[in-house]
Amino acid sequence: MLMGPSLEELMRPRKVCLCRGVSRADLRRAMEEGATTLAQLQRKTLAGTGCGSCLLEVIRILHEYLEEQKKNSLFEGLS
Repeated sequence: MLMGPSLEELMRPRKVCLCRGVSRADLRRAMEEGATTLAQLQRKTLAGTGCGSCLLEVIRILHEYLEEQKKNSLFEGLS
């Protein structure tokens, strides 16, 4: 009998969106490549386009990233 990967193997790295297999690193990469809205992030990664249960987490990660970018841009001129 053939066995597929274990749940633990499927979860590495930890997935934010299980339906589409999208990790935090995948989201981060998409944001660094210019996806700065939920719609853009969904188009680029498909996160949150399955069952939708991860949408709040995707939004939280996007918000954290945008806040981090805002702080970085504020401090750029001070150095």
